[in-house]
Amino acid sequence: NYMSLYHEYDVVRAEQFWRRDFARFKQDGVTTISISLYWILLESNTRGIYGNAFLNNIRTFLSIANEYGLQVIVTFHTLWGDDSLWCTPTYVVDPISNNNNGLAIVRSSDMYNAFMDMVIYTVTYLKGYPKWCYAINEPWYWGRTDTEIDFITDNGKTQKENFITLFQDLSNTVKSTEPAINFTVRFGCAATYNNDQNIKNLFEEQWSWDQRIFSALDFIGFTSYIPTNNAVMSTWRQYVNY
Repeated sequence: NYMSLYHEYDVVRAEQFWRRDFARFKQDGVTTISISLYWILLESNTRGIYGNAFLNNIRTFLSIANEYGLQVIVTFHTLWGDDSLWCTPTYVVDPISNNNNGLAIVRSSDMYNAFMDMVIYTVTYLKGYPKWCYAINEPWYWGRTDTEIDFITDNGKTQKENFITLFQDLSNTVKSTEPAINFTVRFGCAATYNNDQNIKNLFEEQWSWDQRIFSALDFIGFTSYIPTNNAVMSTWRQYVNY
C-alpha cells in the first residue's frame, strides 16, 4: 500500500515526494503499488456530490506512477465495521445498528446502490488514465452477535450473497468501462485473535471457496498479517501457503 498524506494524494504538496518514492521503487525493483481511496474522499456527506478535485489528483498520481513503470491497483478501501465512521459518508446508515457503518452496503439495497453509483462515477472519471487493476479491501460480513452472521437483508438475501453480487457488479462495471483493466478482491486470510493466541483461516471460514467469487475476479488477493506469537507461526504459514 502506498500511503499519501491523509490519503488525499494532494498534487501541490505531494508530487515531489511521489517522484522521489517512485524513483526509489524503480531502483529497488518494485513493480506494483496500491492506493487506497476512501468513500468520504470520493463522495461528500451529501449523496451524489463527488470529489472531482480529489479525483483530478488521482489522475495526476496515475500518470506520474506510469512514468516510472509502476502498475497501480486502485483500491476502494472500504472499512466494513464500526471503524468505518471516519471514512464513510454520514448518510451511509446501517439499518441493523442505525449507525454509520460500511456493512450498510450489503444490508441495505439503497446503500448498495449508493456505493455502486460512487464506483461507477469513479471508474468513469478515471477512464483512460494508466492503471493495472481495481480492487476492494477485506470484505467481511459478521454481525454483532452470532445470530446476525447470516441474517436475511431487505432484498431477501444474506450478507454473503449480497457481497458476491457486489463482486460481480464491480467486475462488470470495470470491464464495461475499460475491458483491459483487472478487478480483484483483497480478502483477509490468516487472522489471529485473542491477543494473537489463536489463528484461523478467515477466507475459508467466511467464503468456503465459493466459485462465484473466482469467476468474478481476474486474480485473487490475500492479506495475511504476520503474528507476533511464535506459537501460531507454523499454522499461519500453513494457511498462507494453502
